[in-house]
Amino acid sequence: MTAHAIIHVGLKQLGIAGEDARDLYERVTGSRSLRAMSPQQHQVVVDELHRLGFKRGLKTGSAKRASGPFAGKLQALWIAAYNLGVVKTSTDEAMMAFVTRQTGLAHAR
Repeated sequence: MTAHAIIHVGLKQLGIAGEDARDLYERVTGSRSLRAMSPQQHQVVVDELHRLGFKRGLKTGSAKRASGPFAGKLQALWIAAYNLGVVKTSTDEAMMAFVTRQTGLAHAR
């Protein structure tokens, strides 16, 4: 993921939009536009977003993944529950924690 994309994800996660984002850019780099910034300035903005509380998600494949013959069905049900607002997190890691709490089994196999 590019620094430009990371900045947009961070702004969304922190709830910063529009002029507030441009004010942040200007405060840390002196420029109000991401396009006008150098890669080093992009990194300064990313560092500031981290300082403000932005937590970048886990890289793909590093989180616990469901496996086994019922993994697909479990994932489908979990995503459906997320879409209905029954659960707050759609990750496999959250689903596996739920399965462990409810069944006492450490895995879905």
